[in-house]
Amino acid sequence: MTVQINSGLVRALLGKKNMTIPDLAEQTGVSRQTIYNLLNGKPFDMDTLGKLATALDTPPSRLIDPEEAVVL
Repeated sequence: MTVQINSGLVRALLGKKNMTIPDLAEQTGVSRQTIYNLLNGKPFDMDTLGKLATALDTPPSRLIDPEEAVVL
């Protein structure tokens, strides 16, 4: 089973926090390219998921839930 990031939700949360992908990369220590890759459906590890969730103030499970509404 392949798990993907809910990229729409990540982008919405970035907007809500007034953050950019470079800001997210700096805050998490994850490269911008890695963030762009996972937003485009590439594989990622759970450590990366945890870092993104912490920076976006949301549970990791929410970031991978394809049913999660993007309405904030």
